[in-house]
Amino acid sequence: MGRGLASHGGGLGAILALYYYQRQVKLPFLFLLDRLAIATAIFGFFVRMANFANSEILGEPTNQPWGIIFKRVDMLPRHPAQLYESLAYLVIFIGLYAIYKYTNMKQKHGAIFGVFLVSVFSARIAIESVKVSQAAYHESMLSAGQWLSLPFLLTGVVLLVMAYRKQR
Repeated sequence: MGRGLASHGGGLGAILALYYYQRQVKLPFLFLLDRLAIATAIFGFFVRMANFANSEILGEPTNQPWGIIFKRVDMLPRHPAQLYESLAYLVIFIGLYAIYKYTNMKQKHGAIFGVFLVSVFSARIAIESVKVSQAAYHESMLSAGQWLSLPFLLTGVVLLVMAYRKQR
């Protein structure tokens, strides 16, 4: 079982690559982030489904009837945290697509990306509570994944506030 929180670093890397791309095509950076967020949500769904198929990013043991035994790991029924997260990302994708298609939020640059950040990282913070820790060190009240999610969540709130303040 691998250790690490590569998705947070991967997200930052994608944002840096998009920033470089934006300088080449001369489109507003937040405009591009809004559109990338929609595709990223469905990508997250497929990544977590693959994690489920590969018995990766396990949930804590559970006595709940929906606990799943990952025979590659052990014979304990566990929370299917990967499925919780993949379903959350699918709902987020559907919501973002609907926002883009049926509202004028796409004209408020950064608003869709803000919704993406708030929804994805709220889901991650909640779901981390049933995941086996991926950090190699002792954690406090919050897991490493929860701590790393907080700045992204707060960034989403700031983007939403900025997008709607610009409108006035």
